Amino acid sequence: MSTHSFTAGDYAVLDRSVSDSLGEVYEITGVAAGLLTGRPIGGGIELDAQVHLWQPADPALVADAQRMAAGGFANGDLVVLAPYYTRRTTAGVVYRVNEIDGGKKSVRATSVVGGRVIRADFDGWRLAPADLAAAALAKASASGADPAAVVEGAVVTIAGRGWKQPAGQLFVVTRRAGDEKVRVARLGGDGGRYWPSVPLAFVTVVAPPAALVVGATVWVMHYYQRPEVPEQTLHASADSAYAAMAKIARDRWAKAGTECPELAAQPPADPQELIQAYFGRTNADDFAHVEEQTVSA
Repeated sequence: MSTHSFTAGDYAVLDRSVSDSLGEVYEITGVAAGLLTGRPIGGGIELDAQVHLWQPADPALVADAQRMAAGGFANGDLVVLAPYYTRRTTAGVVYRVNEIDGGKKSVRATSVVGGRVIRADFDGWRLAPADLAAAALAKASASGADPAAVVEGAVVTIAGRGWKQPAGQLFVVTRRAGDEKVRVARLGGDGGRYWPSVPLAFVTVVAPPAALVVGATVWVMHYYQRPEVPEQTLHASADSAYAAMAKIARDRWAKAGTECPELAAQPPADPQELIQAYFGRTNADDFAHVEEQTVSA
C-alpha cells in the first residue's frame, strides 16, 4: 500500500493488478479524497485509481518514458507494447528495438524470448518494466533454440522438465503458440495426436522445414469449408498430412453428425476409416485432400 502523498505534476506507476497499465508512467493530474487521476506520459486516456494502487515512479524511469514519448528510441531498448496496442498474444512480451524509422515514426522490434518481429508507431511502445525485462533475458539465455529457426515445419527434438516422450524422438513444429511456446506433432504422424503448448526453451532444431528446401518432397493437406477461404498445411510426410486431415474429421464429427444421418454416433478409431467416413459423406459442406509436391525455387 502506498504511503506517499501525491500532488499534481508528480510521476507515478500503477500496481500490476490494474489492467491496461503495464509499462505506463503517469503524470498525476488530479488529487481527490482516496483517488488519483493520471495521464500516461506517452499519450492515452487518463485513468482514475485508488490512492493505494499508485507508487512514485523512479526518476530514471520517468526520463526514459519522456525520451520514448519524444521519439528518442535507441537500438537495444527493451520495450513492451502500449496497453492499447496489446493483444492477448503480445501481453507482457518483452521486445528489443532493432530498427527505428524516423520518417514513418515507427519502431521495429524483436521479442527477446520468441524471436517474433513486430512494428508499431512510436506511441505504441513503452519501456519494459525492469522485472519483466530481466525475466525475458534469463529465459532467452536458458533456451536451447534459435527462435528465428523455430518455424512451422521445422523438425525438432524436445527435452525438459516434465516432458515424458522418448529422448531423441523427432517432432514437427505445426504452429507457434504465442511468443514462448510451440505446438508440435510427431514426425510421420500419430493418428492426429499433437502437443499444443511446448515451451520454446525445450526445443532444439535439427532440420529446417522441408518447405524451405528446394527439391524436397512435401505433402500439402488442402481443406475446404464453404464459404470459408481454403486452408492448406505443409507436412514432411504423407502420414503427417493424413493425420492432420483425420484430426479435422474427428474434431468436426459431432457437429456434422447432428446434420448428417450417415455419420455414426462415434467416429471410427482408425484414421483412414475416419477420413473416408467423414469426407465421403453425401452433400458435405467441407472436404479435404492430400497432394504430394516437389518444392521449387
